[in-house]
Order: sequence, then structure tokens, then C-alpha cells
Amino acid sequence: MTNLKLQIWIGVAFVVVNVAFFNLILQRSNSMRADLTEGKIYSLSKVTEGIIGSLDEEVVVKVFLSKDENLPEELRPVVPQIQDLLREYGARSDGRVRVSFYVPEDDEDAERKAQDTYNIQPLAFLFKGKSEQGVRSFFFGIAVEYAGTRPETIPYQDLVSQGSVFDREPKVQLKSVEFALTRAIKKVVHGFENQRGVFARFGGKAVISTWISAAEELPESFAKFPAEAKKVFEELTAEAGGKLEYRPQLIPKDEDGQRMLMASAGVRPISFPLSDQAFYLWAKIEIDGKPANLLPLLTLDGPFSEFDLKSQFEGYFRRLSPGSLRTIGIVQKSPPPPNPMMGMRGGAPRAPFAQLEAMLSDEYEVRSLDAGTLSSVPPEIDVLIVTGRDRIEEKGAYAIDQYIMSGGKAIFLTDRHHAEFQQAFALTSSARDSGLENLLASWGVEVGKDIAMDADNAGEFFWAVGRAGTRQRTVNFRWAAFPQLGRESSTANRDAPFMSGFELARLRFPSPLTITDKKGIDSTWLLRSSERTWTVDPSQSLAPIVDKYPDTGVAVPSEKELKQRVFAVLLEGEFPSYWAKRSIPGSLDSEHADDEEHQDGDEHEKEGDEKHDADEDGKESEHKEPKTQATAPLKLSRRTRVIVVGNDDWLDDMEAGLSQNIGPPYGLFSLNQRFMLDAIGWMLEDDDLIRIRNRGRSYRPLERLEDGEAERIQLWNFLVPIGLLALIGIVTVIQRRQRKAAL
Repeated sequence: MTNLKLQIWIGVAFVVVNVAFFNLILQRSNSMRADLTEGKIYSLSKVTEGIIGSLDEEVVVKVFLSKDENLPEELRPVVPQIQDLLREYGARSDGRVRVSFYVPEDDEDAERKAQDTYNIQPLAFLFKGKSEQGVRSFFFGIAVEYAGTRPETIPYQDLVSQGSVFDREPKVQLKSVEFALTRAIKKVVHGFENQRGVFARFGGKAVISTWISAAEELPESFAKFPAEAKKVFEELTAEAGGKLEYRPQLIPKDEDGQRMLMASAGVRPISFPLSDQAFYLWAKIEIDGKPANLLPLLTLDGPFSEFDLKSQFEGYFRRLSPGSLRTIGIVQKSPPPPNPMMGMRGGAPRAPFAQLEAMLSDEYEVRSLDAGTLSSVPPEIDVLIVTGRDRIEEKGAYAIDQYIMSGGKAIFLTDRHHAEFQQAFALTSSARDSGLENLLASWGVEVGKDIAMDADNAGEFFWAVGRAGTRQRTVNFRWAAFPQLGRESSTANRDAPFMSGFELARLRFPSPLTITDKKGIDSTWLLRSSERTWTVDPSQSLAPIVDKYPDTGVAVPSEKELKQRVFAVLLEGEFPSYWAKRSIPGSLDSEHADDEEHQDGDEHEKEGDEKHDADEDGKESEHKEPKTQATAPLKLSRRTRVIVVGNDDWLDDMEAGLSQNIGPPYGLFSLNQRFMLDAIGWMLEDDDLIRIRNRGRSYRPLERLEDGEAERIQLWNFLVPIGLLALIGIVTVIQRRQRKAAL
């Protein structure tokens, strides 16, 4: 009887445990979820959880995905991974993210919305089965909606990458789905926030203090600015709802008071080109009691207009709000206006880095700045990308200098030559300066004039070697002028910030960089060549001789000419202004200070402080230095970051075209852009986004099976279970006979 009761209680306990466990499974319990995969590819990062946790409205994620039998065979393994990760958004968001799956082939309304509303179009592919072959189409895309704003679409190309068109078999790799979806959520939220006030989500307390000279103390062209600035800052204060305070400051008239103002607030008199009087035109921003930025309210063209002043401060506060997109500026040559005589032939002219701009716009607000007319950099720009493809005039270099001095961060893509592919594989090259050489040299980076060639890291390319009938015959070869960095560990500094997930990058005709230590600036190399690297004059012929040098494209010189070169460097610290003791562009005093006077560190802060020291008899000494010399208002930056890459071709539209039309290894734009995106993320101190983006690299596609191997696996899958069942049956029969024999 005791054994019977015990068995009953054990049975009841098992039932209770199973019921409880079954209910836990039915519930969407976050605490029971565990990701045991390498890299946690099915878990959401902290930055994603923070974004979806701060949503005020529900985000709707609509997934349009064809059935497995309608998908290409190589795509099918990635579908469960995408589905699992998308369900994780719903599970982790406490209802703020609703994920719905649609099969367009089975739902006419879903198919119509996919194409008409979200621009998710069916994609065609060739299929070949045992008994049939032909063309099929499939849907593979995601749409994101938030609070009635314009939906954001994630196309197939942002979810899956494929190999080169030269690959014998298709290679499919899953990209970072979390990154693509989180980016889309940020964009739709940002679109919604733009419809609200600037300060709607700004969570801090801001103070704007201004030092603006009276109208009669300003140049005639500046006379209206004090009243316009007062109007703008009062309007911003009224719109902020108590989150912003405007404090106009009195300007001391005596020199002792001005020196004290310089020491306490960093504000000094400004001398403007073609003006014989110094004046004050400054704004200082504090956030929650801490200094955030100090801005001169003018450019080389004059003071900000009323519209520009308000737009720039609105942009500054908007980007400090949670969930807002950051702003990236690209300095490049603007395309010429279309020629009406050409009609639509060839399409409208494009900027040389249009694809880079388009790629960045998927993630950031992007503003293109014309290299030819640049005179100021808007302060709301978070990171400035400066391309050296076309010469930047001195006033443009000065604008970049002052942007860095205000705490801005910049990435320079520049070399000192121009190599261009003409039709029929003709190649021309010439020397060229970007106008940035002196500026970068003042921070310890000298851009070499020659082209570097790396024998050990020659990248793959193709070249015409004759004709085969009516077509050109091309061959594949390795070209030392296209160094492919990252295959050897010594060529990529993966211990540097943001470089831990670096894979590969390929440069085209790069310039070597020479790094010199500068006080207050720390330098870290990022990319460099092998020891077997040399340089060539860009005026020489660069055309490869592929039949004679298939491994390098050109002859390798003697060992004494070979050495390692640096191609990319990271600078971090306090940067001195190149114009700290030089007359700024357009000033009356056009003579530059001697190079020996250009010093680093806090000596720039002391510049001018001792000009008014008292004489031995207690009277102020007279100075003969003319007041008309206009040096830079900002002479030393606060701690900031700069990256210099000795190449601009590696991210231009030609590289993008090679990647889109041919694919790796002949075009590595997608890998090059990862370097750029990771660098921008680090500059924005957004390390979590870097980790999200790099998660896509942890996916490892299964190798395709050899001919006949699939049939053998199917046969074993059929025979092994039958064999196991037969073995279990034999063992059971033997055990029964043994028990009968024992009785």
C-alpha cells in the first residue's frame, strides 16, 4: 500500500511539473530565453534594447517572405536565423515591437502591399530540379512602420550578401539583420521626432551664453546680427519649454577684464579679414552644468544669417535627443549641372562619392559640402568626411581647421595623385595636391607624393591582353598598386579601437603616410603594407604587364628600395590650429607666421595673453602689432579624434561599381565601407553599433555537398533509423526470453 501511495504522489508531481513547464512554454517569457551561439547572434545588443525600450509608440515590423519551396536552395538555411532574431525583438520589447510574417504567394493583399506600399519587389532566380527547370520569383524583404510616418524598407540586399559573379557556385552569407532592423527603427522614429518640436525628447537642461559686441562696435556688414541673434535665441528658449536658458553676457571694456574672460570662458576678441577692428561674436553651450561647445558665430563670409543660426542650433539640440540620427558631412566636388543639349543620355552628372553618400544615408543624415566653395562647416555635423579628390581652397581648409578646433571629428581620405581608367583599359595618372597637406602636416601626418606598391599584398584584378574574335580577352592577375590589407595580421592593427572585427580592405594607388610625434596628439597606425613595398612616381606609366608579372603586375625593385609603409592612422588628442599664429585666408596681413612660431599644446592658449603686460614703471606697454592681423578665433581643440587614410579611390563610385557589377575579390566596396562605418561609429562613441554590425560576420555558410554526397546522406538517414529500430527489437526479444527462462 505504501508503494502504491508513493507511486501516486510521484505521478501527481510529474503532472504538476509538466503542466507548469507547458504553461511557461506557452508564455512569452524573456527570463527563460538563452542564446548559446558563438557571438550571441540570436540575442539583441544593449543598444537595440535601449532603442526599443524607449519607444513611445508601437513599431510594426512586416516580414514578406516566400515559402521554402519558392526560395533559392542556398537561401533556405538563413531563413530560420532571420525568423528567430525577429521574434526576439517582439519578446524583448514588452509589446513595443510587433512582428508579423506574410507569405505573398498565399495572400494577394500582402503581395500587393509588398510591391505598391513598401516597394518590396519579387526577385527572379534560375532553378534546376531533378525533373524540371526554369525561372521562379520570390519575396524577401522587411518593412518597418512607426506612428504613421513614412515606412522604412529593408530590401533583400541589406539582409543577404552573395559572392562574385565569377564564383562557380553561389555563396550566400547572412548580413547583420539586427543592425539593419535597428537602423530602420531609428530612421522611422527619427522621422516621427522631426514632426515634433526640437526639444520634445531632449532630456537635459541647456544654457546658451553669448558674447556679442554692440552693433556700433561691429563691421558695417555685421550691424544687424546682434538683433537677429537675440531674436533667434529667445525663440529657441520659448520653444524649449524650460529646457533652455539664454544668457547674454556683458563684454568687459578693459584689457584686464578681457584677459580674465579669456581665461575663464575661452572667449577672445575676433579679428575679421578686411577689417581694422576686433570684436566679440561667441556662443557657449552648457548641458546640465557642463561645458559642451564654444562656437564663433561667423564664417569667412560673415556672420550667420538668422535662418542658418536657428537651423544650426536646432540641429545641435536635436542630435542630443535619444533616438535621433547623427549627421555626417562629406566634402566632395559637386557634380556639374546637366547639359540640356545631351538630353537623358548617360544620366545626370554624379558626385564622385555618390555611392558612399547613399550608403551612409541608410544610417545617418548626410550633408554634402562642395569642396570648391567650402567656407564653413555646420556645427551640427557629428563627423566630417573630407575627400581629397579635388583641390580644397585655403578658405575650405581653414573651415575644416576651425571645425576640428570646436571639437569636431574628421576622417580624411586623401592622396597626392590622380589615376584614372579610360576606355579599353587605358590608364592615366598625374601628380595632384589636395590643399590639405599643410593642415595634416601640422598634426604630424605627411602625405607622400608617390604611389605605394605592395608586392606581398597585391590585390586581384583583371586586364585586357588582346582579343578573342570580336571580344577583348581578359586575364586575372594580382596588382601591387591595389594592396589588399588584412590577410596578413601585420597589415591591420586589430588591437586599435574599432578594428577588432576588421576583415579586409583594398586600396587603389595609395599614398604612404609619414607620422611625426606631436605634443598633445597620440597616433596609432591602422593599416600598413608589408615590408616588400616601394613607391613610384605618378607621372610614370602605371599600366600592368600581366603576362610577365602575373603576381604583382609590375617589376619589383631591389631590396634596398623596399620597406613597410603606413596607409591609415588614427590621431587622438588636442589639435593646434594651423592658423593659430597665421593670418586667416583673406586677411589684410597676408604674411604667415614663421613655422618656428607654430607650437603645440597650451602655448596656443597663452598666445596674446602677455601682449599687454605692464612696463617696469607700471604703465602698459605699447604694441606695434597691427590689429588688422586676423588669426584663428579657435586656436586649440578640446580632445577629439581624426583619422587619415592615404587614399581616396578606395571608396569612390568606381570601387562601388566593381563590387555591384562584378563582386569580390575584384571589387571590395562592401568591405571598405565596413571600415568606414566602424570608424564613424567609434568616433561617435557608439561602440555597441559597431558590435551589432559585425555580428553578421559570425555566420558561416555550410559548404555545398559534392556530387552524390547528398544521396548518400539521404540513404544513411533512411537506413540508420531502421537499423536502430531493428536493434531495439532484437534486444527487447532477447530480454523477454531471458525473463521467461528465469521464471
